[in-house]
Amino acid sequence: MTVKRTHVLKTALSLFHREGFSNVGVDRIVAESNTAKMTFYKYFPTKIRLIEECLKLESLTIQNSLNSHLMKSNTSDPLKKLQAIYKWHYEFVQADQFNGSLFHKAASTFLPEDGSIFDIIDQHKKWQFNLIKQQLVEFQVKQPEVLGSLLMNMLDGMLSNARDDHLVFNGIWPLLEATLMCHKTALCS
Repeated sequence: MTVKRTHVLKTALSLFHREGFSNVGVDRIVAESNTAKMTFYKYFPTKIRLIEECLKLESLTIQNSLNSHLMKSNTSDPLKKLQAIYKWHYEFVQADQFNGSLFHKAASTFLPEDGSIFDIIDQHKKWQFNLIKQQLVEFQVKQPEVLGSLLMNMLDGMLSNARDDHLVFNGIWPLLEATLMCHKTALCS
């Protein structure tokens, strides 16, 4: 990836995060990235293609950040890893620069026939689900797919309700932990 292409991509990503996809046009991206329009179209033949590349970069950035967070948690305990995944999401939405999930913005802005946007969103969600499910399998809960879906929906909800004062990490995690323990010990059906 060339330096100029990377610069345009990061400029567009920043703008899309702040203002959404509909409010940012190619002319604005070209101006703010100090790039010739011809150069822009050399790398991104359409705005949809640019958005697809931005979503891929967003997914890769999240994956790297979450994997790094898991490594720093320095544990092999799957319950602690699930807690680290939850904590990462909580900290992600509390960050000053967070202005909603780029994946949610894309899903609410575009149609399924708009390029491969929904395929990229689905790939990201599958990666996240597999990460969570792996921990649930290692924790030996019953129905790891069902609990994985439940946790995915909860984390997705955190991204939708960003900065909600009712999302208190120390208050929600014990409830999740109790649910997971219940499903591990077969006290829950």
